[in-house]
Amino acid sequence: MELAELGGRIRTLREHKGFTQQHLASTLNVTAQAVSKWERGDNAPDLFLMPELAAILNTSIDALMGYERRAIRSVEGTLLFAGLSGYTAKGEKMDAEDLAVYLNGYFYLITECVVHRSGLPIKYIGDAFLAIFIAGNHRENAVRAALAARSVCAASLVVGINTGYFYMGPIGHPDFARLDVIGDSVNVASRIETWAGQHTDSHMAASAETISGCPADILRGEPQEIDVKGKAVRVSVREILPEPG
Repeated sequence: MELAELGGRIRTLREHKGFTQQHLASTLNVTAQAVSKWERGDNAPDLFLMPELAAILNTSIDALMGYERRAIRSVEGTLLFAGLSGYTAKGEKMDAEDLAVYLNGYFYLITECVVHRSGLPIKYIGDAFLAIFIAGNHRENAVRAALAARSVCAASLVVGINTGYFYMGPIGHPDFARLDVIGDSVNVASRIETWAGQHTDSHMAASAETISGCPADILRGEPQEIDVKGKAVRVSVREILPEPG
């Protein structure tokens, strides 16, 4: 295997997904300089990183190594959808520049919490924030990121988390497309966030599928079956409880 060829495949797949080198590095918990060296063919990723790297780039290890070509459009992971309760009312009382400062402070904190736990920020729209977790125990990473964000962000933070398959890639007109994720699992994460803001004290909730992969030291409420707009089947959710004190 030629390192330059491996580096070229990594670069091509990364760019196809709309990732920057920093995006890929943050998700794998390595430096952007390391990714740059891979793509230049100066060295190769450590073997223990190959499964996660292949999953993030939506390919197989064999294809990454040049043994086959296989197109995969969907990936399994955990989605974190967040927002701020009372945002519209706050926006009515603040001028646009002050509101931008407020939002950027909030987005900085929650993004740091996500990236520190191998998550990848996908988009910011108004007060809404969407991130995905693929590497490692993505269920636990997403919940712990939410708990960390809850401790450092405004008390108005609302979070919904769901695990499932979703399409990850460029969405939109070719000249303006950006990396995005779409699918039923994304919609459910958004609906759980809305439910959490209305029906929980902590303003945080996750699907039973997400909670099933989390250790016992993460506190959670009793299971509840909720109606989700647009879905015929009810969704099982549990409140995520912050640690006492």
